[in-house]
Amino acid sequence: MKLLILSDSHGSAENMRRVVLIENPDMLLFLGDGQCDLQMILKEFPALECHAVRGNCDYASDLAEEALVEAQGVRIFMCHGHTYGVKHSYDRLLRRGYLKRAKLVLSGHTHTALIRERLGLTLINPGSVGYYYDPTYAVVWVEDASVVRQEIRHLQSPVFEP
Repeated sequence: MKLLILSDSHGSAENMRRVVLIENPDMLLFLGDGQCDLQMILKEFPALECHAVRGNCDYASDLAEEALVEAQGVRIFMCHGHTYGVKHSYDRLLRRGYLKRAKLVLSGHTHTALIRERLGLTLINPGSVGYYYDPTYAVVWVEDASVVRQEIRHLQSPVFEP
């Protein structure tokens, strides 16, 4: 199963749209700061399974701060990251993911992409799909209760939507 992980679109719905068309995922996981962009994407791709959390810039959002979802037997803890102080350290977030018995821990907020293995967990921050200079996102393949492969990818020819 192919998972597409996006975060921090900040008004760049077109970048999100391009990524969904390029990757053709089985599931979209959105980590906040662009709920309006996400709503536009889901109107265009209504059959796409999606799980989302709100970010610190998603004002008046009805989305949860964090979520626990499952894909092919892989338990996934997701949040935007601002409530865990991820701009300074991922330690609190990793502890929370460990306590939730997640295999995959997802966070945005920093706009800096990373993949890190720690405490038996795979931590992924997809960066910012809305970053005008170098938009990034993550793709993860899961199968038989395992994370098979994960990658940070760069969107070529992004659209800057001021």
